[in-house]
Amino acid sequence: MKRAHATLMPAAAMLFAGALAACEDAETPPRLDVPAAPALVETEPVNSDGDAADDPAIWIDAAEPAQSRVIGTQKKGGLYVYDLTGKILQFLPAGRLNNVDLRKDFPFASGPAPIVAASDRDDQSIAIFRFDVAARQFDPAQVAAIPTGFDEVYGICLYRSPAGAYFAIATSKGGRVKQWRLTVQADGGVAAEVVREFDLGSIAEGCVADDALGHLYLAQEEVGIWKLAADPAQGDERKLIDAAGAGRLTADVEGLALYARLDGTGYLVASSQGDSTFVAYDRGGANAYVGTFRVSASADGKADAVTGTDGLDIVAAPLGAPWGEGILVVQDDENTDPAATQDFKLVPWSAVETALGLAKP
Repeated sequence: MKRAHATLMPAAAMLFAGALAACEDAETPPRLDVPAAPALVETEPVNSDGDAADDPAIWIDAAEPAQSRVIGTQKKGGLYVYDLTGKILQFLPAGRLNNVDLRKDFPFASGPAPIVAASDRDDQSIAIFRFDVAARQFDPAQVAAIPTGFDEVYGICLYRSPAGAYFAIATSKGGRVKQWRLTVQADGGVAAEVVREFDLGSIAEGCVADDALGHLYLAQEEVGIWKLAADPAQGDERKLIDAAGAGRLTADVEGLALYARLDGTGYLVASSQGDSTFVAYDRGGANAYVGTFRVSASADGKADAVTGTDGLDIVAAPLGAPWGEGILVVQDDENTDPAATQDFKLVPWSAVETALGLAKP
C-alpha cells in the first residue's frame, strides 16, 4: 500500500510537511547485500500514471503452456491480460480493482471455466469474472459483485478445497478478514455465503491459499505473515510465521504467492515492500526461512530493477523456454530506463533458484 497525506496548514508548514511525507513514502532502495534474480521481461506499461498497477495472477494454458497469460490489475480502472512477452492483449475496464486471483474449472452455468476474483474499491465488493479459455481473455461482462461490508477492501485470494468447493477470502484496510463459499445460481450468477470472519486489528492485504496442503496465509502489513487453516470448519487459530522488523521482513508486508510443486514441496514468497526485497520460506512444515532476494534489471537492460512491489504471483509449471522451471511475476512501483507508468516484471523461476542456491527436485 502507498500512503497519502493531506491536511490544511500554512504554506511554509505545508512545504515542510510535503518534503517530510515524500521522505516517509519513498521506498528504501533494494538491499545490495542480498542476491539478485534478474528480470527477463517487463510488460507494456499501464494506461494511468501514479500508483496504478498492483497485483498479478497467472493463468496456465494446459494445452499450450507457452500461451499462458498474466492478468494484472490497474487499480484506477480495470484488468489487463498480457502474454509471456509482456504484450497487452486485452484491457477490461472494470472499476478500481486492487488484488486479483483465479482458480480453474469453476462450474459456471455455461460450462467449467477459470473464475477470476478481484477486490473492487469502487463499491467495496468482490468482482467475479469468467475467463474464456478458448479466447485466452475475459468475457466482457462481469458475472457478479459480492458486497464485502468493508469500509475499504484490499486483498483477495481464492481457495479450492479437496472436495471441490470454491471460496473467496478478502482482507481490508481496517484489518477485517472474511471468507465466502462461492456457488452457482440457477440463473447463471455466482452466490456467496459468509463462512468465516475475524479481525486482525490493522491493515491487511496480501493473501494466498495452498489448496493441496490446506493452508491460508495472510499479510498484515506492519505485523507480519499469519498462517491458519484454509478450511473455515477448522477454526480461526493462527500462527505468526514471521514478523515485520524481526530482521527479514520490512513493512509493509505486501503480496504473498506460492511456488507449489505437485509433490507438496515448494516455497512461500512474500513481498517485503519496505526494502524492495522478496523473502522465501519453505512451503511445508513450520515454513522455515529459506532466503531473501531482489529482482534486478535484465542483462540486456530492457527491463529495469524492481522496487516497492505490491503484488506478485508464481507458478511452478513449465511454460516453455525460458520459463521451464516456472515463472515469478511482480508489480514494479517505479518503471525506469526509460521512465514510464508502472508495469509488471517477469522473472524465470530458475533465476530465483540460482539466486537462493535452491536445489532442483
